[in-house]
Amino acid sequence: MPSTTRPPVSVPGVLASFTETWSQRLVASINNEYEMKVAKLQGAFVFHAHHDTDEVFYILAGTLTIELQGVDLDKVVLNKGDVFVVPRGVQHRPVVEDGIAEVLIIEKAGVINTGDAVDSEHLRNGIVDAR
Repeated sequence: MPSTTRPPVSVPGVLASFTETWSQRLVASINNEYEMKVAKLQGAFVFHAHHDTDEVFYILAGTLTIELQGVDLDKVVLNKGDVFVVPRGVQHRPVVEDGIAEVLIIEKAGVINTGDAVDSEHLRNGIVDAR
């Protein structure tokens, strides 16, 4: 039996619908295994790792620096249109030094945004479903 078809989601429309930073909105689910989420980022997040999954960042607007620990790169700077995969288990910290960055994030369903850093002010277990 085929799964339910959902109508298209306007990513710009979803981004225009909220102002909170570090608050993810679910825009699509892939095989109920992976989620595509959008968020507005400002300032520095907490260092954390996702031990069971990679995390994909695609930059929709602004500039995002991802600081890395324990790998050959100390950081990557991403601009609009850039994509970067943080490998599973790598400690990383997204930082927006100027203004707000809008990002599309792809990761396994159910992943906590702060990974292994559970005592963070940015901890968000619930994701707003914008589909």
